[in-house]
Amino acid sequence: MQKDPAQVIEDKRLLALYSYWASKRGGRTMPARDDIDPTEIPTLLPIVLLIDVVGIGDYRYRLAGTEIVSNFGRDITGKTFAEVLPGGAYAAYIASLVSDVMSAGRPLYSEGAFMAKGHIDRQVRRIVLPLSADGIKVDMVLAGQTVIATNKDARGKIVLANLPFSEGTRVFLT
Repeated sequence: MQKDPAQVIEDKRLLALYSYWASKRGGRTMPARDDIDPTEIPTLLPIVLLIDVVGIGDYRYRLAGTEIVSNFGRDITGKTFAEVLPGGAYAAYIASLVSDVMSAGRPLYSEGAFMAKGHIDRQVRRIVLPLSADGIKVDMVLAGQTVIATNKDARGKIVLANLPFSEGTRVFLT
């Protein structure tokens, strides 16, 4: 099932990233990496990730915005998912978002939450947008991620602390 981005995405920056991506695809299913010009989206760069497809199920962060680096607590640029993400279910979840976009060739939006002491500690919103040099095979992913800390003690801490995570939303976009 596909949804209208304006009806699903509440975060203005993620919606703006989707709109930028959509404007670059023209009549194609998806734009190429060469169509993306970071100088055109300076206010969005802090939440942007560029992800290389290294192999089947193997991905590398080519670029990570400053807000993302802050949330991770370190720069993840140039590192693979395996080097950055804790093993287990959460790593599989993140890889599945990219894999789903690669298989479908469609943009995907997701929301999830890290839980602590029985309540939501952080809400994470993501948009995962396919890029393709040939217009058919996804060879890179442009993504955006925002994190909302629900209490002042969670702000500025590493998002990937050993907290349980649950997905609330995962939808392909039109």
